[in-house]
Amino acid sequence: MNDINNLISEELSKMSQLFHHQRGRVISEQPAKDVTDLKTYPDCVQKLPGVKITQTAAEVFAKTDSGPFLNYRFYNNGRYSGPNKKKGSYSCSGTDILIDGKKLTTTSTTYPPCITNKEWGEPVTTAKGQTYIKGGETDGEVDFTGYYFYNNGKVLTPKKVVQSYKCSADNTIISIFATPAKAPAAAAPKADEAAKIKNISYAWCREKDGIINWPGSAVDKMKWADYLTKYSVTEPQLTQAKTACPNKLKPNVVNDKVSNTPKVKRGNTQKLSTLTQDVQKSIGGTPSGKFSSQELDSILQRLGGNDVKSEVSQETQTTQSFPTDASGKPDLDKILASLSQ
Repeated sequence: MNDINNLISEELSKMSQLFHHQRGRVISEQPAKDVTDLKTYPDCVQKLPGVKITQTAAEVFAKTDSGPFLNYRFYNNGRYSGPNKKKGSYSCSGTDILIDGKKLTTTSTTYPPCITNKEWGEPVTTAKGQTYIKGGETDGEVDFTGYYFYNNGKVLTPKKVVQSYKCSADNTIISIFATPAKAPAAAAPKADEAAKIKNISYAWCREKDGIINWPGSAVDKMKWADYLTKYSVTEPQLTQAKTACPNKLKPNVVNDKVSNTPKVKRGNTQKLSTLTQDVQKSIGGTPSGKFSSQELDSILQRLGGNDVKSEVSQETQTTQSFPTDASGKPDLDKILASLSQ
């Protein structure tokens, strides 16, 4: 199929040379074109940047001094001579020059001059759409045979190692060097620490019996252990979060059993001891903070009750009625008042 396209392209190119023919005269009798006149060349060649006619002892051709066609010679008859002595036909597609029916400018213009001026040939396109130029020998001592030069500054060496290349200031030397290592990808920013601890606090304050009770939240009814695992809660984060609800009941272990009964605060114990000492003083006892059997006897006698003997068992003790308040609880003020009478 490519041979047919090339043949058609060549024939069209030949036909394009007849645009200046004279009517009524056969081709063999047509006057010869002036190949030294750029105007007799196709439009796409005339518009090449820096193009000019070059004449040697053997031939005349149009040539540009820059760009992707730097190493091409365009002849007036639609033929060309390219890198590595490659020959073929060219034609125009608008202002583009088609080399053997293919648009060359889509690939070669992206290569640096130090690659294109070596006359190594045209870019090769892989099945994946990548293009490269096969390296070869140079005028110097360096042999780049087996090197694949890509248009992104990378080169594949014969050892299948991807490296980088760059041109010298005058585009005569190609330097090969190891591709700089990519900087490590920046770590994803961590969630704001304060916001995370705040969410842990909300969950902790709503946790009961190992379950989070937070209606409307994504963690509602979630097990506390699962929450700690899912959100990678650290011990320092949890310790800080727990300060948000210090009054939350903590289970107490009594006789190997868990009880949610809050512990008696030290302040209440001290208050009770002070009241006991006041009662002991009022009945003439020693203010030790603890009632003896004799002191209890004295208190009951003052209240009109029976004696309490230490040797009497708890089962046979008679429950004494004490003055109570409106709620039915012992009224300490009344008790103290009766003891002072």
